[in-house]
Amino acid sequence: MVVLSDASNLSTALQLLLFVDDRYCSTPEYYKILSYLDKNALKSGLKIIDVSQEPALAEHFKLVATPTLIKLSPAPRQVFSGYHIISELENWLPSWIEEAENNLQDDLSSENIPENVSDITQIQEMVRLADEVFRLRRQQQDLKEQLRFKEQAISILAHDLRNPLTAANLALDTLAIARDPNDLRATHLQPELMQKLVSRAKEQVMIVDRLVSDILHLSQGAVVDIPIIPLRFNISDLLSTVIQQLIEPFHQKEQQLLTDIPQDLPPVYADIDRIRQVLINLLDNASKYTPSGGKIQVVALHRTSQKVQISVIDNGPAIPASDYDLIFQRYYRMGRDESEDGYGLGLPLCKSIIRAHFGQIWVDSSPRGNSFHFTLPVHLG
Repeated sequence: MVVLSDASNLSTALQLLLFVDDRYCSTPEYYKILSYLDKNALKSGLKIIDVSQEPALAEHFKLVATPTLIKLSPAPRQVFSGYHIISELENWLPSWIEEAENNLQDDLSSENIPENVSDITQIQEMVRLADEVFRLRRQQQDLKEQLRFKEQAISILAHDLRNPLTAANLALDTLAIARDPNDLRATHLQPELMQKLVSRAKEQVMIVDRLVSDILHLSQGAVVDIPIIPLRFNISDLLSTVIQQLIEPFHQKEQQLLTDIPQDLPPVYADIDRIRQVLINLLDNASKYTPSGGKIQVVALHRTSQKVQISVIDNGPAIPASDYDLIFQRYYRMGRDESEDGYGLGLPLCKSIIRAHFGQIWVDSSPRGNSFHFTLPVHLG
């Protein structure tokens, strides 16, 4: 046993931290260390810290194992870990006590001892404050994101609702003419045409309703649980219909649209309106980024007995591999998007729709352009 000349003062000057973790059975070694320090009258200068209760302190002292004994003062700091701490103590304790005695003789107060045990409370408070600052910053970012989304949602509604609302309004105006006995134009409206107008108005109202639902869905940050109503349908027919609807914008930019769509593709089991959204979004993007006179391809293939794969290929600027996953996240916009319209919500919505069908969506790129692919389940019935 080491004999101290002034045990009470020296045990204060010699200050130790003992880190233990009761979750991983460090208690036997812990009691051995306590017993050794107690025999040498050093327990009053010891502070015991359970890392399971104070993980921030363990991180502050960069601990990698328990038990760990740290001599804080006298300086310099020394760290012992593992199951040989007592043998290390037996080796070092005499020199520690000599250092502590020298410090006492120099009349150094505990306040001047660097990072002593009394500083642990300050460290804990600093860690707590750092955590609080981090939490507040995250909260501020979340609030900014919510505000940004509201601004974007207003822009989306103002832009994208205009067309379906105008179409629905025209259909309703025409139907109103048919009900006006004083309007001579009413005689030219056949029952078949009136029925088409009613169907057209309903279709446009459904588009508006779905757009609002999509915005609300994305505002909640969901990526999988988007509602779908799957049915059996011919994906080749849907591709042909969507391409025909969008052919005029391609012609205006003198873009060449090529297709490779086998007519013997098996029927898929999916929500036809949702898949139409995905196709329109991907083809719109392809047209947006492909230069005038460029080429856009739509390719379909029966990849496996259970999956059909659709690919939209453009001649636009290559997407860096580091952005392959990021472009499917909400609000993310690459540098090439700065001069383009958009809100960073189209591809995340596509991902949400495809994942709701238990499919996959991804992109690969080359200097010649980009290829967006997605899969859909084959109807096996």
